[in-house]
Amino acid sequence: MTTMILALLLAAQATEPPAPPPPLTQWPVLAPLPWRSPPVLAPGMTSFVAGEVKEGRCPVARPGRVALDLVVQVERPGRIRQVVPQAIGCPTVEQYAAGLVTGFARNNLRGASPGWYRVAVSFTLLG
Repeated sequence: MTTMILALLLAAQATEPPAPPPPLTQWPVLAPLPWRSPPVLAPGMTSFVAGEVKEGRCPVARPGRVALDLVVQVERPGRIRQVVPQAIGCPTVEQYAAGLVTGFARNNLRGASPGWYRVAVSFTLLG
């Protein structure tokens, strides 16, 4: 009986909707995501973004660079609940950056308590 109750509680917890992200105005005051090893964007990771810019699907505020901020909700130490990108008018790059941050965070966080953290991602475009 106890096992069944525990299973039901875990199932209910897993189906809880994620918390809404903090308002954009609060993002700068959040603590940065504590990486064990800071991630490095490989050249191949930037080529997707360069293609989106070249095809006109992604506006560029600063020539040769696409940058955006994201917030990351840590559910428990080492586990990411969600990543929310800043809207920059380029949904494909926003979601791509969120996916990269999720992958970079896997087994790469140092002492992250549950809560929201900030991350900045910048793609330098060549040519």
